[in-house]
Amino acid sequence: MGRGGAGGGFGGGGFGGGRGFGGGSFGSRGFGHVSGSRSRGGFSGGRGGSGGGFSGGTGGRPFIFLGGGRSYGSGYGPGNRRPGGCSTGFFVLAVFLLIVIASVFFIRDSSESSAPASTYQREALARGLAHETAYLKDEIHWISDVSGVERAMRYFHDKTGVYPYLWITDSVDGKSLISDEEAEAALNALYDAEIADEGHIVILFFEPYPEEFELYYVSGAAARTVLDQEALDILMHYFERYYYSDYDDNAYFAKVFTDAADRIMTKTTPIGLILLFVAAGLIALIIISLFVVSVLKKNNERKKLNAEILNTPIDKSDAFETEDEADKAAKKYD
Repeated sequence: MGRGGAGGGFGGGGFGGGRGFGGGSFGSRGFGHVSGSRSRGGFSGGRGGSGGGFSGGTGGRPFIFLGGGRSYGSGYGPGNRRPGGCSTGFFVLAVFLLIVIASVFFIRDSSESSAPASTYQREALARGLAHETAYLKDEIHWISDVSGVERAMRYFHDKTGVYPYLWITDSVDGKSLISDEEAEAALNALYDAEIADEGHIVILFFEPYPEEFELYYVSGAAARTVLDQEALDILMHYFERYYYSDYDDNAYFAKVFTDAADRIMTKTTPIGLILLFVAAGLIALIIISLFVVSVLKKNNERKKLNAEILNTPIDKSDAFETEDEADKAAKKYD
């Protein structure tokens, strides 16, 4: 199996008929095609190396760069104490922590930012609307760990309520090049032959040539109540994204289904909201730190004054003319 290469973009549209996909509708059932250079909507295959990287392409997908050779920081050497004392030090530390935490969340969010957002919390398809069938039709024997891939596909069902069915081949009806109409007919024939409900999504992963792939799929009417266009975008994103990785075939398909299920069924939390809570926590930390520093400073000054009074000889104690003045000076630090 050849996976990798430059990415494209794929566009949506409306569902049609009893089964659907964002690519449009054909007759009484919706049909979808996600492909390389021949696609109308398309993802593109083609191997670009086994680095696992994902970057833009002709469809305008975002490019994420994590890393570089830059570092940021500051410091003060001996005898070069920064004015402001401990309170300033705590403030600088808090700001530094804010930058570090924000960077961590940014990097974490950036690693998933190329995936379409899941903008609302979905409910899994109700039980009884989809019934378990076979999961795989592997005509070219890519999958050696069948149980592992099926376990991942079962996880997809457990999260979404929709059963996936994956057909892997390098030809359809003996052809290595097929039209959308031929793919649609083959998928619908397979759906009718293998599945007796509308709670499935049937995916044809078609690699007619090494290092190029095309995806076709149909989804049942019930499945579409969960796998709307946004969810389908997410699922297809992971097929493309990991196609460029160095995962073996088993890990590739397993990771597609597990990661897509998690993303689809979890509302994406905006990075801005996360940073707002982090900032609020750090502001509270700064206030508490300043209060503690103030208390400690007063205690230290009082101890220093008391030590000076105790260590001053009685016959030389001319700092205060009376005991009352000394007591007043001490009370100033209470």
